[in-house]
Amino acid sequence: MTLMICFFKEHTPRIFEPCYSTKEAEMSTGLFALFRNKTMKILKVVLSLFLYISFISNLQAKSLENISIQLKWFNQYQFAGIYVAKEKGFYEEEGLNVEIKERDPKKNNILQVLEGESEYGVADSVILRYRAEGHKVKVIATIFQHNAMVLISKKGSGILSPYEMKGKRIAFQKGLDDSIISGLLTFAHMGTNEYIKMPLDYSYMDFVNDKVDITEAYISDQPYWLKEKYGIDVNIIDPKNYGMNFYGDLIFTTEEEAEKHPLRVKKFKEATLRGWKYALEHQDEAIKIILDKYNTRDLKYEQLQYEARVTKNLIASDYIPLGDVRKERFEMLTRLYQGKGISSAELHKAVDTIIYNPDVKENVFLEYLYYIIAIAVSLLLLILFLFFNNRRLHYLVKAEVQKNQAQNMQMFHQSRLAQMGEMLSMIAHQWRQPLAAIAATSIDMQLKIELETFDLNKESERVSCISYFTKGLGKIDMFTNSLSTTIDDFRNFQNPNKKLSSGTICDTIESALKIIKPMLESQNIIIEEKYDEPKEIEFFANEMAQVLLNILKNALDNFKEKASLNPKIVIKSKNMLSGVIIEICDNGGGIPDAIIDKIFDPYFSTKNEKNGTGLGLYMSKIIIEDHHSGKLKVLNSDEGVCFSIELKEKI
Repeated sequence: MTLMICFFKEHTPRIFEPCYSTKEAEMSTGLFALFRNKTMKILKVVLSLFLYISFISNLQAKSLENISIQLKWFNQYQFAGIYVAKEKGFYEEEGLNVEIKERDPKKNNILQVLEGESEYGVADSVILRYRAEGHKVKVIATIFQHNAMVLISKKGSGILSPYEMKGKRIAFQKGLDDSIISGLLTFAHMGTNEYIKMPLDYSYMDFVNDKVDITEAYISDQPYWLKEKYGIDVNIIDPKNYGMNFYGDLIFTTEEEAEKHPLRVKKFKEATLRGWKYALEHQDEAIKIILDKYNTRDLKYEQLQYEARVTKNLIASDYIPLGDVRKERFEMLTRLYQGKGISSAELHKAVDTIIYNPDVKENVFLEYLYYIIAIAVSLLLLILFLFFNNRRLHYLVKAEVQKNQAQNMQMFHQSRLAQMGEMLSMIAHQWRQPLAAIAATSIDMQLKIELETFDLNKESERVSCISYFTKGLGKIDMFTNSLSTTIDDFRNFQNPNKKLSSGTICDTIESALKIIKPMLESQNIIIEEKYDEPKEIEFFANEMAQVLLNILKNALDNFKEKASLNPKIVIKSKNMLSGVIIEICDNGGGIPDAIIDKIFDPYFSTKNEKNGTGLGLYMSKIIIEDHHSGKLKVLNSDEGVCFSIELKEKI
């Protein structure tokens, strides 16, 4: 009788030798026969382990963890990534059975999570307020990098900005989060007695029937719906255009959930972001899922298509990694919540603690046991495959390495884009002074008109009036050009085709001083200028002005923070054989030696927590050293700190 020994020959080419009979096996002698027998024993163990792993895997698949997520509104494309993650099986692959709960407008969706009705929820930046008030909430990830909340008015109403809203009937949600709208009204210098607060009608019939002049809305759906159903075109008053660009939709949970189930939080986050990535790349399929499974309001394909386009812009995944959440964006919110019964200390503590940073401290041995066994078996198989010289594994490994390299390159590119996205916050910083000057000039001109300062019946008064208003309009035009120039500066920051200027650095210094000098003089800061004979060099004028403004603004902030006596800034230019050195020195006490080497690092700041992003000096160093092939240094002097900029005649 001959016994055949064969294992999966058809399915494992080149791994095993052709089948041997027992007779042939008896003829095999020496180490080779012994080794073959050992190999077969190892294979049996491997197969047994695989059967065990499959059994454990099936058990896990049958015991999904039941959790739920509370939406902040009715079913629509705003939550497409969550629907996709469920319907495509992404949650199930992570061992989760997720229930998606539509919003009940009569209930507080954040408190529903805090009170245990759901483990996870969707909210906007108001979540910071809850954290500051003592509620144990944690932000897991950001979905919308920009808030979708806007104010709308009817076309032809003449209400195009916050400045036309005085005395108007304004409908917005009170209590849950009116901070953005309140901040917008404050920006327009409108007190609570200068407009009529109306309750928000979720059907928007009060707006349709002209019972309110202005109403809160979401830019992603209400403008389209009003046009489609009632033929109403609207003006959009977007808080982002007035410096209130905060996070929109955020995924959050409770501190208890994060501490007790860190692995579940990780799985839920990854599956949700995976769902959103898929939804953004397959918009039509995501829309079909909503129409088939989550269309509770009889939404039409065209409306969801419109919402998808707007939502993609709000998410901004082309510029900022999906899910990215940063402390600096929450810090921008603190000024809105101050004065609403929340102290500055509570707000800053909330900013420091609201973002979930996973730190798994519990014993998760049992949860990882399956993965440890799988890895061990995989390593054993790898050894066997290598021993039998399986070329297929070689190709698979090579392909995997190439895939990982491509992913790393993509991540690096996204990181660069994210840094560029942070520059947008600096535009608002640069606009504060020109906008303040424009506002002050406008108010002064308005007062002249209201007080009838000039007697237009007299020739001399008319001449004085024309002269005064001509000068005022000239100032406004100058500062408006400054705003426009700032936008161009930032747009051209990374442009490899930027045009070089050929001229003296002194002119650029004077241009920068025109913008910031009123701020310096308001703080009684003396400016002393000492320039050598002007020398022509090549440089990017706009970028150099940006560097000078950053340094001067840092000096201004330092003086204000320390309440310095007799503050003074000295600006010098010295001609070198091959270029120019600019020195900017102050008497503000200097920078501690322990941190002076760090001030050019990104996000490092010597200012207090509510001022600065820590990007100004970092970007200044890039401009001088990368764009101009120059040098930017900082040294402490006897009285303060000195910045030194070295530029060559030709770049």
